[in-house]
Amino acid sequence: MKKLFWYLIFVLVVAGGSFLAGYLSEHKRRAAAENEVAVERAKVQDLEAQSRMWVLEDRLLMIMEHVQNKNYGLARDLSSPFFEELRREATRTPREDYRAALDELHARRDAVTAALTVAEPGVVSILRESIERLRRALGRPRLSFAEPPRTSPSPEATPTPMTTPTTTPGA
Repeated sequence: MKKLFWYLIFVLVVAGGSFLAGYLSEHKRRAAAENEVAVERAKVQDLEAQSRMWVLEDRLLMIMEHVQNKNYGLARDLSSPFFEELRREATRTPREDYRAALDELHARRDAVTAALTVAEPGVVSILRESIERLRRALGRPRLSFAEPPRTSPSPEATPTPMTTPTTTPGA
């Protein structure tokens, strides 16, 4: 009977040790998998924030295009939803550098809105600075902005009147 008792104790210790070894290895594997998921989730959140920033940049470029084409009313209509989305993004982005850029751009809202209301062409410089600030936050290279086409021709582009050659009689 004593042998049977020690045999049962031995079996229970071996079974308990096996269970514990299996549990610990699975626990480590699960913890590693959870850490990997957390890292990947952070990457996804960062990429989503970056994607939303690109959308904001695109909208800002669209506003600037309308200003360059002298469509100030349409640019003003697009600017209000842009600045509202900019504010929302500033509160939800996980990246501090994005938040700082968005806060800086939001501070320009009144100046941009006022300039668009009175159709001031100088708003282009504010928009360019805003675009460059967004691009810096995204780590993207600077843009080289083309000048908008002129509405009136320059004096150099004005053709000179054609003269018909005159022939002298007898020559």
